[in-house]
Amino acid sequence: MEVFVEARTTETRRHFDVVAEDMQSKVQLVAEGLLALDQKVERFR
Repeated sequence: MEVFVEARTTETRRHFDVVAEDMQSKVQLVAEGLLALDQKVERFR
């Protein structure tokens, strides 16, 4: 039973890491888009 729990814990951690990495890349993409938009707005001021 302990081996099963350890395996599931490892699998869950791996899945969480993949999801967190994907979310981080999406947040980075949004941040880059906002920076580009801010630069465009500043050019028209």
